[in-house]
Amino acid sequence: MTLPRPLATSSRLLGSVAVVAALTVVLLAVARLTTGGDAAASPPGASTTAARVPAPSWPEPGSLRAVRVLEQWQAARERAWAVGDLAGLRRLYLPGSEAGRRDAALLAAYLARGLRVELRTRSDRLAVLVSRPRRVVVRQHAAVRLLAHLSGRTRALPASGASRELELVRVGRTWRLRSARPGSPREPP
Repeated sequence: MTLPRPLATSSRLLGSVAVVAALTVVLLAVARLTTGGDAAASPPGASTTAARVPAPSWPEPGSLRAVRVLEQWQAARERAWAVGDLAGLRRLYLPGSEAGRRDAALLAAYLARGLRVELRTRSDRLAVLVSRPRRVVVRQHAAVRLLAHLSGRTRALPASGASRELELVRVGRTWRLRSARPGSPREPP
């Protein structure tokens, strides 16, 4: 059965109104959830809950660059470990870096036992604290996994995970780690 033209038009109009009304309800519900309550109940000019619910934002270009610097540095470190390149590993750190000394000593100990060790780092959380053209500081919580290879056999060594504040500086065309300090477990990276 075909509806008369005026009735069919009003049915479409009612359907459109229903869709607009449903969208309005959804948008108001989302707005209420993201502001933490009823914005109308706040005095004029008062902030709602901006301190509790951060506004979504896009990462700044400097932050993206800092993440890329860290990823490239970690990849170079993983390559040095995989081939047992102590000199290459030491070049990733500034001279006198305690973190570099410890990293090289650990790799040297594995090499002295005849082991080839793969190091894999996976960042769980990351916060960019400083992103400048020649200096990057990040707070990172990462899981580190070691795989030891000897005589065709592979064995997973105990994994570790920790929060650290890493400072990298640019020397010429390369980035080197200056320091790796323990990060506070209470502060989010």
